[in-house]
Amino acid sequence: MLEQIPEKEYHINLAQEMFGSQIYTRGTICIEYKQTQKQGTRRFTEKFIVLCTKDTGETECGGSSGKDKSGANKNRRQKKKATSPEDRNLKQQRKPAFQKTAHKSKTKVKGFWIRLPKIMMSNVCSFSNKIEELEELMEDVENFNSDLMFFTETWLNSNTKNISFKNHMLYRVDRDARLTGKYKGGGLMMLVNEAWATDVEVENIMITPHYELMVASIIPHDHPEDAPPLTFILVYVPGPDFAQAAAEIIGFYSDAVERYPGGPIFLLGDFNRCEITLKDVEQYVTCPTREENILDKCYGNVPGAYRSERRPPLGKSDHNVIHLIPKDISDESDSSEDDKCTHDNTKPRKK
Repeated sequence: MLEQIPEKEYHINLAQEMFGSQIYTRGTICIEYKQTQKQGTRRFTEKFIVLCTKDTGETECGGSSGKDKSGANKNRRQKKKATSPEDRNLKQQRKPAFQKTAHKSKTKVKGFWIRLPKIMMSNVCSFSNKIEELEELMEDVENFNSDLMFFTETWLNSNTKNISFKNHMLYRVDRDARLTGKYKGGGLMMLVNEAWATDVEVENIMITPHYELMVASIIPHDHPEDAPPLTFILVYVPGPDFAQAAAEIIGFYSDAVERYPGGPIFLLGDFNRCEITLKDVEQYVTCPTREENILDKCYGNVPGAYRSERRPPLGKSDHNVIHLIPKDISDESDSSEDDKCTHDNTKPRKK
């Protein structure tokens, strides 16, 4: 009886191709059925294609030979459905290749490979009259593809009509004359590209006579499981008491560090003459932001995370637009020379 049961053998040939951010595995499966001596061996070949995401590192679509693969496939499906802490830990242990093959735009933070966002920031000196210009820039996806946009001095208030942008989530803090004693100027805004993240939480807002502040934590779509969120603290510091503003802003930064130990935390905005001193924190903006001064800054606890580029101001603002481009700190070609502002100078427009 056992001699009548066909014996199966698999022969798999694989070839991988890269297209964009995805890996395609193409190949053939040759299956041989060895039956009786009279019947001989029957053979047929099937072509297949498997699509694996680039970020997983371990594709699980490598070829092998054996007599039956159904048991292994079943185990894979069970692991994908598992939700217990033990299974999640096992899943993380199965991903060493993810950290070794992280693509160029990712940075290692607290043992996790995290894709830092492309950031645009500027003091716009009134936002309402620059909406159309910003919308036109957003349509140029090849040259303008920021994940996050931060604006200071929006000059918006409770009487300002609702503002929205396609495929972006908008968060704003308008100046409150009752809290600041000032009726004009001020205001903060953050735009989050929905293609990058939709899990956004505004954790704190502070409006004082000396500074305005918004704290937001964000979990991007491709964020590693169990990794701390990205925290952004946006500020505008008009003064006059810059020392008091610095002390209190540093306090908000320290609170974020305590809340998300080891997590990436960024403090950015228009600081004017406010001096921030923080341990183990880097300031990434190296390009002049207003005339020859660096007033718009970005501090962070991720060493070598960004390089800065400046672009012409929006409208008649006297502040340049600053782009923060993520650097791959695992790439040896990235050196301190890249931090120098070598692109064409941008002259601020006169009011």
